[in-house]
Amino acid sequence: MQKLRQRLLAWLKPLKPEDPACRFLTRKKDYLVETTDDKTEYRIQPDKLLPAPNSANNGILELSLFEVRKLDEEGIKQFLIRDGCPTQKLFGWATLPLITFFEHGLDLDFNNIPPRHLNIIGWKEDDLVEAKAKNLLFASLAAKSAVVVLSPPERTAHNPKYIPRP
Repeated sequence: MQKLRQRLLAWLKPLKPEDPACRFLTRKKDYLVETTDDKTEYRIQPDKLLPAPNSANNGILELSLFEVRKLDEEGIKQFLIRDGCPTQKLFGWATLPLITFFEHGLDLDFNNIPPRHLNIIGWKEDDLVEAKAKNLLFASLAAKSAVVVLSPPERTAHNPKYIPRP
């Protein structure tokens, strides 16, 4: 019943192309540090924006993201710590508008399971080598437009050592 309710909520609140989506960063290897003369910039690794086969869905390629409309940075962080991040530590996140994916001919499945979750679907799968090259090119371009926010590493609610802050 809970899953049906979440699907219904996703259907009632459709996403717009300009709405932001977020990918969490759970390892130091998930982002790059680019230093120029006067500033330091952070970029998400392109492979974090590539799909993985979903074994529960007949191996269809999907990229898992979370919609974060109406959340500020602190709201995103608290949401990811509490509900979104399935690993032990959260180092930060990268946000980018959904239109980035639509312009590449991709679509989304806003399933809201867990809350705010969506999958980017429609990845090229026909010619394995050519599809992988196209997807990697897209991920590299998308990574440049993503905004990366780093925070001190925090244990998430899915970690047995997690102690919620008051």
